[in-house]
Amino acid sequence: MKVPQGIHDWPEYHNLHSKKNTLKSYPSILSKLTNQFGERDLNSVTPEEILSFLTAINEGTKQLTKRRGTRN
Repeated sequence: MKVPQGIHDWPEYHNLHSKKNTLKSYPSILSKLTNQFGERDLNSVTPEEILSFLTAINEGTKQLTKRRGTRN
C-alpha cells in the first residue's frame, strides 16, 4: 500500500473508532506526511524516517501542545 492510500483509508477507520476532535486535528499532519513520503510504499518508510518527520513538524512547538496533538 502506498502512503497516499493509507492516508485516504485513515479517516474511514477513525470515523468509526475516534472522537471528532481527533479527526479535526490530523489533516495538516497527514498533508505534510504525503508531501514528505509521496508515493512510497508504506513498508518502505522506516521508523527512523517517521521519527525524523515527527521531530521536524514539532520543532519550535511547546511540550503541552505536543501532548495535546493540536499542531497546525
